Amino acid sequence: FLALFDLCVTLLLALGRPAMFAVIVGLAPWLYAAGLVAVGLHSELTITSAVVVWLVSIGVASLIPVALSARAVGIGRLELEIVRKTSSFGFKAWVGGLAGSLNFRLDQVLMGLITTEAALGVYALAVNASEILLYVPAIVGMLLIPRIAQTAPEHRHAEVTRVFRISLLVTGVAAAVADDLAQRFLDGA
Repeated sequence: FLALFDLCVTLLLALGRPAMFAVIVGLAPWLYAAGLVAVGLHSELTITSAVVVWLVSIGVASLIPVALSARAVGIGRLELEIVRKTSSFGFKAWVGGLAGSLNFRLDQVLMGLITTEAALGVYALAVNASEILLYVPAIVGMLLIPRIAQTAPEHRHAEVTRVFRISLLVTGVAAAVADDLAQRFLDGA
């Protein structure tokens, strides 16, 4: 479901529908949160029920971009040559993405081996909270590709530079706010 979700929202982005992309990507996690609240209000929230709620929420969330993508481009017959080429490229990209994800989590595995569960919990929370700062440059990169492709070649440098400066400013402000919140938390702890 998650792969289907990612594929279809990326297609919407490539079709020049960044607002639709933003709404879907922004609302999807709230389905999970709402599901967790609903289960918590009606029964005991367990690891199993949280996993089931996640699976159902991502399944439901993936139906929206699938329907919008199908409506935008239609559903045609499968072209095996394109499947072969994209699968080859996709597998290589997946290996790179997997390596990056493992690299991001290796520190938590090491922490789990050398420290207490409580320390690991605080560390994992801090790492995940800090990763929020990565969302701005990541989404800017995703949105920038179709924008660059649509921009006349003589204006591309200026457009990329303008978007870079804006994203740098937003990321810098977000980092300053995050630093302030972290300092307040540490001072209160």
